[in-house]
Amino acid sequence: WANIYGGIFTYHGPWNIPRVAVTDDVLLKQILTSNEYDYIKTPEASAFLRRFLGDGLLTAEGQTHRHQRKMLNPAFSVNAIRSILPLMAKPGHRLRNEW
Repeated sequence: WANIYGGIFTYHGPWNIPRVAVTDDVLLKQILTSNEYDYIKTPEASAFLRRFLGDGLLTAEGQTHRHQRKMLNPAFSVNAIRSILPLMAKPGHRLRNEW
């Protein structure tokens, strides 16, 4: 669909609910990092996510999200990710070797 309609398009999901899909890298960066608080989840999307994920960073909005993200930011710094990369890669290497 992205090849036909471009980097952002609408479609109807399950139960004919309108959805917006974003596949363009620049737009995704803007949505997720630059203007993330301009994009609020619908009440239906929030309720759906909470059923599976509970209350947390992925379901929070506004000030609650800012607070949670600020607390978690150090764990996702370049150095923090770099330090756990070998631990994360180990199961992947094991799986590759078994195939």
